[in-house]
Formats: sequence, C-alpha cells, structure tokens
Amino acid sequence: MSESPDSPSPAPVRYRLSRRWLFLAVVGGALVVVGIAALLTSVFQRQQEARTPFYRVVALNDTIDDPAIWGKNFPLQYDVPEDRRSGAHALRRQRG
Repeated sequence: MSESPDSPSPAPVRYRLSRRWLFLAVVGGALVVVGIAALLTSVFQRQQEARTPFYRVVALNDTIDDPAIWGKNFPLQYDVPEDRRSGAHALRRQRG
C-alpha cells in the first residue's frame, strides 16, 4: 500500500493548548493556592486565639469579691446594666 504522489498526505494532528488557556490555568491555580493559604492562616490564628481565651490584666483568685476588679479581665461580662446583674454580688447588694 504505497501512497501515490498525487494524494496529499494528512496533516499531523497536534494537541496544543493556546496561550490563553495556559494563562487562565496558571491564574486559576494561583488563586486556589492563595485561597488555601488564607484559609489555613485563619484556622491557625483561631486556634492560637482559643489557647488564650482572655487577656489577663489583673491577677485573680477566689478571694477577690469586687466585680470591678473582675471587670478588668472580663469587660464584656462586666459591662451589664446594674439591674440585670446576677450572682453573688447581686445577692450581697440586696441583703445590705
């Protein structure tokens, strides 16, 4: 089966990525890597925050009854209107 010289030979089939698709693949991969890095950074930061649940301003122990001193370490819990406070210090205030 020899080919005759008159018939054109078929062109070789090439699978070539265009530069645009290659550029989009590189940019897409870079965005995925940046997203994963941001996610891991956020996770590690949250884990570090969980290890220290509050910033110690004043050394506390069980003998300190003054809520103002406790409020220095726990300002969100201390900043409650007086009529909504509960606990031992509220009972002491009611008793006199």
